[in-house]
Amino acid sequence: MANDDVDYSGYSGKEPTKLQADFADWLVEKLELNFATKKEEAAWREGVRLAVALRIPFQKSPENQAERARMEAERADRPVAEKAPKAAKVVEEAPAKPAKRSKKAALPEPEEDAAEETVAVAKASKPKRAARTGAKAPF
Repeated sequence: MANDDVDYSGYSGKEPTKLQADFADWLVEKLELNFATKKEEAAWREGVRLAVALRIPFQKSPENQAERARMEAERADRPVAEKAPKAAKVVEEAPAKPAKRSKKAALPEPEEDAAEETVAVAKASKPKRAARTGAKAPF
């Protein structure tokens, strides 16, 4: 079935799932949202519910796929200098700090005429097992 044939009207007016309600509560708390009326809050919560429920179908939609393709083509057409992330430019402009030297770092240089190199071998350890507490995973 193509996405154009999907009837999304079934999503309207449903009760929120526990996740959807918890997410809306979390957003209200973290963003410190205040609503003028209960009606405004209910409309906002319905928007959150629909966004959570329809996020994946939207990402798969022909409309979103076409927009992503357009943006990718636009990015490909830009000169290389414009594609570089802004953070990288800032790092290049920042003066380099000298590395800190610890007392351990001041080891004597090995002699050049040493016949053999010494290689340290790490002792293999058994992989650690996860604790079995009987607690359910958070997801």
